[in-house]
Amino acid sequence: MPRSTGLGAYHYIGRSDSLNWRTHILFAIPATLTGILFDYPRLGGGPIPGWILLVLVAILTPIVVIELLSQLLGKSSWQKPKPLVVIGILILAGLSRGAVFYFLGGAFGLVPADDLVFRMVGGPLYVGAIYIVSNYIALASIDHRRISSTLQEERANLKLSKQSFEAQLANLRIAQMSRVRELLAPAIWELGKLLKDASLSKDASRAIGALRQLNDEVVRPLSHSMIQKFELPALTKGVSQRSRLGQFVLPARVTLGSTLPLTAFAPFVAVISYSATSALLGPIDALLAGLVVTAILTLELLIIKRLVGERTVSLATAIWASLGVGSILGASAWVMVSYELLDLPSDIGPQAFVFFIMTMIVFLMLGIVQMQRNQATDELEAAVEDLRLLTSQLRQQVWLSQKTLATELHGSVQAALNASAMRLALVENPTPEDLDRVRLDIDNAMQRLGVDDYLFGQSIEELLEQICDLWEGSCEIDYRLSPEASSALADDSAAAYCTLEVIREAVNNAIKHGDAKQIEIVADLNSEVIELTVTNDGNATQLSTPGLGSSIYQELALDYKLSLGNPTQFWAKIPLSPITPSPITPSPVAQ
Repeated sequence: MPRSTGLGAYHYIGRSDSLNWRTHILFAIPATLTGILFDYPRLGGGPIPGWILLVLVAILTPIVVIELLSQLLGKSSWQKPKPLVVIGILILAGLSRGAVFYFLGGAFGLVPADDLVFRMVGGPLYVGAIYIVSNYIALASIDHRRISSTLQEERANLKLSKQSFEAQLANLRIAQMSRVRELLAPAIWELGKLLKDASLSKDASRAIGALRQLNDEVVRPLSHSMIQKFELPALTKGVSQRSRLGQFVLPARVTLGSTLPLTAFAPFVAVISYSATSALLGPIDALLAGLVVTAILTLELLIIKRLVGERTVSLATAIWASLGVGSILGASAWVMVSYELLDLPSDIGPQAFVFFIMTMIVFLMLGIVQMQRNQATDELEAAVEDLRLLTSQLRQQVWLSQKTLATELHGSVQAALNASAMRLALVENPTPEDLDRVRLDIDNAMQRLGVDDYLFGQSIEELLEQICDLWEGSCEIDYRLSPEASSALADDSAAAYCTLEVIREAVNNAIKHGDAKQIEIVADLNSEVIELTVTNDGNATQLSTPGLGSSIYQELALDYKLSLGNPTQFWAKIPLSPITPSPITPSPVAQ
């Protein structure tokens, strides 16, 4: 969304919802004042009822033309902005206003015959300028309410998600353990029954077969599927309907510089000054005079803008400041239009003075609308980024929970089953103690499920040393953890494990795909995120098809990027864990 007032006005004018009833109301206000304060005294007055009717018809004419042309062109169904088409609509509406004002005013005896050129030239310029500014105010206000509504939804969603984060993770872990229990329980029960029978018959062959069958047909496939299949639950969504309403609220404080938009001021003044003087000076002289006046006043406004800078003041002070700036510009315009060579009527000066005061109040409104829209946009982006961080943390915790569970199935449980089967196979007549030991070993392995000692009692520095030792002789690996990162990872074994996995994958890729001989690992802490950089001297190329390594990055990192070159660098951001999940203990083997 455009942040510049000038570009924003051009962007807004082409939208399908432009030139709506709010815009018509905003147009009617200056159109009424122009008829009373400018046209009435300039054309020598006349009967008040006739002027009131003329002004009303001149206001309604462009509104009717705009609505008719918008319907004919199907503007409400436009998928993309068409600013040039809408500007064409405004030109036709301005010509219609000028023609109606001229011919109806002539019929009433209020508008002279020599006013035709002024009406046909000034009408499109006036209608176009006023509608573009009015449309910007109206649509920017609508966008602000829409963004505010979305922001409140995202904040509510983020709050609910944070509150339910631990519950969702616990529920997921329970669901995972329930799935493991559901698949293992029948086989474990049958194994317990066979072990009991073996203690009576002194024949452990059926129990040995059950151990091997449980390992080959249940535990191993289950562990593989849990490693390969990763499911992330959706964060909770639930928002009060009141948050959808949104409303425009005047701010308590305003940045003065934002209320002085040069990109909108210069063309607006140029158009209005030309429209006001073309009938009095002629088209060429009015154009020259308008350009000179616009240049001088824009320079004055630039100087004032530089003086006030980005000072933030109360709304009341901003209103008085806008009146002051309008008075300065109006006084300058009064002096310039009073120049004898221009030969303008004496009442043009006071009109110019009032016009610039009103203009600066309008630009104050523009500045407030733009400031609130930009502020709401920034806050929305921050809320979305917080939600991304929370999602990444949830994904990290789910990955850890699922992988550690799969690892224990693949490691401890399979090892206990294999070892028990091999031990029983070596005993011709197993004793009750031998069978009790099988039960105990399997129980101990099952008790490990759901226990999240991610680093197995070691520090991340010790595990990094193991990676360095592993590749010794093939690649020289150095690492540096900042004190803040080291402390944070020491307190957060889940984030430490995720960081280690990302480092391990980055190192493996650098050596395997890039033939790296030197690797440097740097980890720093930035707020709640570990910022990781892995630099190597290899010649890695970007893989065309993402593999398992890319999925690890996607599941564990908030953001990541690979920069190929000399040297090759890999960056990743890994969020710290918001919670430490409690272990879930499964039921022991049936006795």
